[in-house]
Amino acid sequence: MVESGIIIVNKAQDMTSHDCVNIIRRALKIKRVGHTGTLDPMATGVLPVCIGKATKIADYISLGDKEYIAQFKLGIKTDTLDITGTVLKKKEFDVSIEDIKFVVNSFLGKIMQVPPMYSAKKIKGKKLYELAREGIEIKRDPVLVEIKEIEILEINLPLGLVKMRVLCSKGTYIRSLIDDIGTKLGTYAVMTELTRTKSGMFSIDDERIVDILEVKKGNISFIKNLIGPDKVFTNFKKIILSYNLEIRFKNGIFITLNDLGFKKEDTEEDTIYRVYSTAGEFMALGVIINHNDNLVLKVLKSFY
Repeated sequence: MVESGIIIVNKAQDMTSHDCVNIIRRALKIKRVGHTGTLDPMATGVLPVCIGKATKIADYISLGDKEYIAQFKLGIKTDTLDITGTVLKKKEFDVSIEDIKFVVNSFLGKIMQVPPMYSAKKIKGKKLYELAREGIEIKRDPVLVEIKEIEILEINLPLGLVKMRVLCSKGTYIRSLIDDIGTKLGTYAVMTELTRTKSGMFSIDDERIVDILEVKKGNISFIKNLIGPDKVFTNFKKIILSYNLEIRFKNGIFITLNDLGFKKEDTEEDTIYRVYSTAGEFMALGVIINHNDNLVLKVLKSFY
């Protein structure tokens, strides 16, 4: 029987995130598999995939910051905002290396960004790319995102190629960022390469990273290196419950500070904990709440 856990997939180019999930489902002969944040088909890199009970934490993983290495080309605009799309416009560019550096760095910090039509973002229950494929373009409201770090790695001015590293918040579209950079430079810009190097705590440099093409060939050796769901929450303190408290906790009964061996000054309202059974099994995330003027521990997210 396959245990629950997380694997760090290195997604191959021209493969969808859902393709990766299906490959793993077939290889392990299980249905309960899910990815934690869509990567464009043309993109490569880190795609955390949850297996078994770990699928319950997929939403938590997707909240983490993302890091990308992206390349773009000046002077071209496509319908998808990347090089795979239909070319809509071309424009000569007359910019210097200093211009490019200044404009790229100007996007550092919190910015408003319009999601691209060719994206998995849903509006009124329908994915934008589904509408785009039908030739329908709808108004998209700008979304607040944050560019936490942005660094130019290479500039080939004669070819109009720029490579950069971007650390950004959840929900940032690198294609849209590049399109906005082109506009601010007085021309167009289109993404030509994209690699996600980090997703939350997961990195492309991790020795446990899984080559999805090897899994497609039937190699499931990665199963021995599954990352426990609790490893995502190491920033929260750990609580181990006695057997009796474990039963009560699983049944939704609040656990008092006295039962936990806590004094009132040991914790505070809204503090989140990793909760384990006496046997060492990760059971849940628990949160301290105020119940009838007493602080108690309740289930926030169960994994049992």
